[in-house]
Amino acid sequence: MRYYYKTKKEEARNAKTWQNLKYLHKDSIQLIDGSVDDLIAMLQSIKPHSEIYMYDYASLKDDFGDELKFSKFYAECFEKKIELTFINTPACDTSVIRELFGLVSPFVNANEHDEYLRKIIRICEAGVDKSRSMSFDLKSASLQIARDNGTPIGKKKGSSTNNPNVERIKDIILDNSKSFNGHMSDKDLMKKFDIKRTTYYKYKKELKI
Repeated sequence: MRYYYKTKKEEARNAKTWQNLKYLHKDSIQLIDGSVDDLIAMLQSIKPHSEIYMYDYASLKDDFGDELKFSKFYAECFEKKIELTFINTPACDTSVIRELFGLVSPFVNANEHDEYLRKIIRICEAGVDKSRSMSFDLKSASLQIARDNGTPIGKKKGSSTNNPNVERIKDIILDNSKSFNGHMSDKDLMKKFDIKRTTYYKYKKELKI
């Protein structure tokens, strides 16, 4: 059986991943709706070799907030052979971790297995963090290039067409604002990315609708 857990980040983006997965897998996929506590509770009824899809590793970790709680959840899924599939960060899939762990497990003592498993997960997680940081820098550079070229940042009044600059600003807010999944205050975000106050709060409000 397949499942899908919608993270807060995707909920804020109003992404279509769930609809697309439902179309792809028809009646063989089920939505896990609710908080991470609901997700944890569902593990008791999910059978081994089932698969849980999620938007990405970082978003799920952000939803948990508590790193220890998240680590226990990941380890439980790993031990129960419940596969966690992160659509945008596949390097952290339990299937990948399982394969990497299988390469080293014959060479480590049984009492060291848990330690090596945690190390492998941390290595994959570091790769995700590096990718996230690079994405942060590239979005910042993209906005600055647009400003340097005299490109208006935002959507013209009355325009109904999608503006890539608007989407970049919204991505920056979602990824970095404390109101969503980030760790920056509104003031710091506006200063870091040179976003006007009216523009910033306009798009932040749209994301919360």
